[in-house]
Amino acid sequence: MERRPLAGAAHGLYAPRHDDRGTHISARPLDAGTQGPPARPGDTGQEPALTAAAPPASRYLMAVEHTDWAKLPEGVRDAVARQLGMPYTAADAEDAANSGTAALLSLCDGRAVFVKGQRDRTPAAAPDGSVDDGTSWWGPDWSPVDELDLEQAVNPHLPSSAPRVLWRLHAHGWHLLAFEGLRGRVSEYTPGSTDLPLVAAALGELAACATPPLRLPTAWDRWGYYCDARDEDQLAGSRLLHTDPASTNVLICQGRARLVDWAWPSLGPGWADAALWGMRLISTGGHTPEQAWTWASQTPGWNEAPPQALRVFTRAEARRWQDLAADHVAGASPVAEAAHAWACFVASHTPAAAPVTLTD
Repeated sequence: MERRPLAGAAHGLYAPRHDDRGTHISARPLDAGTQGPPARPGDTGQEPALTAAAPPASRYLMAVEHTDWAKLPEGVRDAVARQLGMPYTAADAEDAANSGTAALLSLCDGRAVFVKGQRDRTPAAAPDGSVDDGTSWWGPDWSPVDELDLEQAVNPHLPSSAPRVLWRLHAHGWHLLAFEGLRGRVSEYTPGSTDLPLVAAALGELAACATPPLRLPTAWDRWGYYCDARDEDQLAGSRLLHTDPASTNVLICQGRARLVDWAWPSLGPGWADAALWGMRLISTGGHTPEQAWTWASQTPGWNEAPPQALRVFTRAEARRWQDLAADHVAGASPVAEAAHAWACFVASHTPAAAPVTLTD
């Protein structure tokens, strides 16, 4: 059975740098829709009931053709110069495969502006030519520009650690979104890193955010396809989630962790980002699952998270990465191994643990 994963590790693009896995990802997997998966082994070892509908056709890779800043139409670059009101120099963001263009602009007055952009709205097409059946949250006409729209809409509701949107521009077939430019470095996730308390604090700040008055995908929209249909309540929640706390999406600036790249905000249980961070500590930082658990437990809500919900969520994330690895996505295999180790540890470390089943 073919399964397509959710959005993979997004790149934090507010300063030029490499992906935390050291790989170039050429496409962002589009998220699963609102329906649950086909029959999978449940926690009791019994076959779960079939879901109401087949998985939506929006589970395809949203390939984005990337254009270096210098190769943008001259009219686009001129429009940016007029918007800024002064000369600037541009440094392309490395590994910015999920954006049509992305660059850090250095202004002559010393300020920095990060700009990411997409070409005019064109619905993304599945590699096999299939069409979204309309059952997913994103719908059949979702495009990279819609992703940009969502990031702009959620920005005013983000914690102070997130860079603020400065302006939006549409010129010569390009949609550009400008953010406060951060001159920072990628966070270090290895054991003993002094960045870890800063990241935990940033996740704590996010957990305290009020629910934004926006229509956002839910955790079930994002991970439901990898869950048993009966487990929808386990992913319920109304807290604002980043959903990808990879090291490249957390910049260290002036002694503070800054959460960047909010292209996939969602609503769900407040502990979900900590669970995703725990997996990243293993895959990127080389932590043991025990060490990752210790750090996750320093974030708000972790110790009150329902054990069954933690098991369901970490198992779904492991299944997602297993699919990425099966699809031969560059760099996915070691992350899949880490996600599996994390899910197994969570299953054994929480009351009433059940065996972790990742395959059909």
